[in-house]
Amino acid sequence: MMSPLVLDSTQQTLADFMQWLMIQNYQFTTVTPETHARVLHQNSAPKLARHLRDAFGWNRPFTSELLPAAWHQQLQQAGWISPCAGQADDMDQPCWQSEIRLSSLDGLLLAHSRYPTNQGASVFFGPDTYRFVRAISQSHTLLAALASKPAPRILELCGGAGPAALWLARRYPQSTVIASDINDAALRLIAVNTVANRLQVQPVNSNLYQAFTDPAQDASGGFDLIVANPPYLVDDEQRLYRHGGDDLGTGLAQAIVAQGLNQLRAGGYLLLYTGIPIIDGHDGFAERLRAMLPVDGRFTLDYSEIDPDVFGEELLRPAYAGVDRLAAICAVIHQSQAI
Repeated sequence: MMSPLVLDSTQQTLADFMQWLMIQNYQFTTVTPETHARVLHQNSAPKLARHLRDAFGWNRPFTSELLPAAWHQQLQQAGWISPCAGQADDMDQPCWQSEIRLSSLDGLLLAHSRYPTNQGASVFFGPDTYRFVRAISQSHTLLAALASKPAPRILELCGGAGPAALWLARRYPQSTVIASDINDAALRLIAVNTVANRLQVQPVNSNLYQAFTDPAQDASGGFDLIVANPPYLVDDEQRLYRHGGDDLGTGLAQAIVAQGLNQLRAGGYLLLYTGIPIIDGHDGFAERLRAMLPVDGRFTLDYSEIDPDVFGEELLRPAYAGVDRLAAICAVIHQSQAI
């Protein structure tokens, strides 16, 4: 059993506030950045937040009357809200903005980066997050296999806000669940989200499997389940939450599979949700995954296209010249025999 997480005062303030929001039945579904921008710029869009969802979901500015005075003071002192930058002339009173967003997912509430996510260390959450967790929830054979184990060991790579780790920790309270990321901002929010939702997830700083390949650091001998929703776009600035590496943004996903095969326990699963380029009607990523699997039959691959067209606006960029579309896929690899 993992030890309970200890938050610093700033993190604890946010976790406490999130628990208060849940009591208020706060709900918000995060959309794509393109949709978010359009909603904010609609002619009928309010300039000031009318309710908590406006302030902490849509990141609209709000006045101090929106929150109980005690919460306003605590959030301000902790740096989770700040005075509006460049306050509009038609706003006749001071306004504030949230430095984070708070989004709902299947009964969970998760903190992640505010809109717009332009910073390199932004913590991603969006429609891909919902598709990723849904792909896990619909992998019935995988979930049944985990349920049959007395204490499964689970890893979410590229954890971001930790959505899959939290979902799995709630479903399998007897398990050891780790959410890893290379981004310290993500690890801080994973810890907040874990405490706010009263679950047990261990945040670990790791560049893919680096923290789990040294027996001196991790002697538990692999994982029963590895899940990952890595960045998969070609980003000129190579921001952590967007850039998927070489090979049109699929390099990181390929490394997760190639290195992950040796991290699976006997009977273990690796579930990868990612975006891949379709070029001239051809899915080369699926071929590369199949080529990674040993020919001795120890591993099986279940590969499916979840959404045929995601982030279509990216195709306007030179990096995607010749690409038909970006598709969201789910690959489930099962180690059917012991290594």
